[in-house]
Parts: sequence; C-alpha cells; structure tokens
Amino acid sequence: MLPVTLIKLARKILFLAFVLLNLCVIVYCGFVSYLLSVWFINDNVAFGLKNSDWIIIALIRIIKYGFLEGALVAAVVFVMNKLLLRFVVRSIIPKLPFYLAVLSFVVILLASVTGGVSFIVKKPYM
Repeated sequence: MLPVTLIKLARKILFLAFVLLNLCVIVYCGFVSYLLSVWFINDNVAFGLKNSDWIIIALIRIIKYGFLEGALVAAVVFVMNKLLLRFVVRSIIPKLPFYLAVLSFVVILLASVTGGVSFIVKKPYM
C-alpha cells in the first residue's frame, strides 16, 4: 500500500493538471469566439453595407458568439467540473467549478467583444 503522503501528492498533481486543462479549454474557446466574431464577409454583402450595418452585424456576432456560446460553455464547464472534482480529485477548493465557469464566460465574452470591435473598425471582406 502506498504511503499517505504519496497519495496526497498524486492528488495535488492531478488537481493542478485538471485546472491547467480547464484553463487551456477556456483559452481555446475564447480564441474560437474571437475568430468567429472578427471573420470577414462576402464581397456581395460588404459592398452594400452602411456603417450602421457593420455595427449591427458585429452586435449580432457578439450576442451569438459571446453571450450564448459563453453561457453554454460556462454551463458545460460547471457541470463537468462539479462531477469530476467531486468524484475524481476531491477538490481542495469547493467553489472552484463556479469560479472556472464564471472565468470561461468572461473570457469568451471579452474575446467576442474584442473581435466585434475589430470587425467594426477593419470592415473585413473577401
């Protein structure tokens, strides 16, 4: 049987790896949200748009890829972390699933807003 200190060390290493994996997923989802918000549109559509139309398109993208995607990812992160931290790792920080869910929502929302503002300023088209 393994000594108790070795088991505690293994749990702490597993916990740190789990948090690092969560942060990588959050950063990746934020990057995808940024790309979806800043992505260009077709020439046929772009040539007929006024300045206000670019703002409306950016706001729709921010709502779609910032708020909705952020809320969906935050809910999935919360549920998965709640289950995995309870049964696998026995979390050191009991409110960590909530904190990671809020962090994922904020990161995705900020990335989408940044992409939307960049979309308004640059007006990218093919």
